[in-house]
Amino acid sequence: QNKLKSQIMEMNHALAVSLLGQCVRLDCTKPRARNPRTCALHNYCSLHCSQIDKLGLHPDSYQVNVTADYNMDLVIALEMSRLQMIEDEMKQRQKKENKETETSPSTSTEQTEEPNHGDEPCSCCESARTMCAIGLYQAPSS
Repeated sequence: QNKLKSQIMEMNHALAVSLLGQCVRLDCTKPRARNPRTCALHNYCSLHCSQIDKLGLHPDSYQVNVTADYNMDLVIALEMSRLQMIEDEMKQRQKKENKETETSPSTSTEQTEEPNHGDEPCSCCESARTMCAIGLYQAPSS
């Protein structure tokens, strides 16, 4: 019985397409729509198909809404600002450390092999600075 219903629907669809014509949008097999006031045939089956075709959007094209929400944009901006502030502080701290080592050469020779970080973030390599900037680095406990 389901097979009979599907065959009847297919025949009705084929009849409608043969009488009205097929929607001109690619990938659409529906019959064209008729204007109920003027009885004129449209080129498309619906307003949706018309707009998709005019905008050049196709169902197989993948599109992403990058800025989905204004609040999310604000959160992203705040996080980027915070990361920039952390990076600037680290650069200032590194410049200060470099100036201190240049002005007092006797203390630079007395430093140990392994740097003592204490509560300060690691500044001995780029990856540690990057990890520190995103909050992943934990200073080694002494």
